[in-house]
Amino acid sequence: MLRGIDRHGHIAGRPGWAGNASADGRMSGDGIARVIKDTAARAGLGHTAIRGHSLRAGGATGAYLGGADLVSIGRHGGWSDGSNALLRYIRDVDRWQKNPMHGAGL
Repeated sequence: MLRGIDRHGHIAGRPGWAGNASADGRMSGDGIARVIKDTAARAGLGHTAIRGHSLRAGGATGAYLGGADLVSIGRHGGWSDGSNALLRYIRDVDRWQKNPMHGAGL
């Protein structure tokens, strides 16, 4: 969970917070998008190169390539067990390495 922090360093959802985050301090989707766009622009990637879904897909893909099972990835990312949506987030990084026909003699 990403939490808001105001210009005085107060963390959202704690005493001293005066911002407009949710009661538990979670950042809004728009807030996360602004942070990602600003960070991408400062890194020279352009403001449209990376979005929140890029981070979500990258996390799911990295976990899968690292050997994590789909159930663990799905639960960590908030997908329901057996979710087809999760499979759309895992990107084909190396289609030859993860090719299901590898070793089939074809």
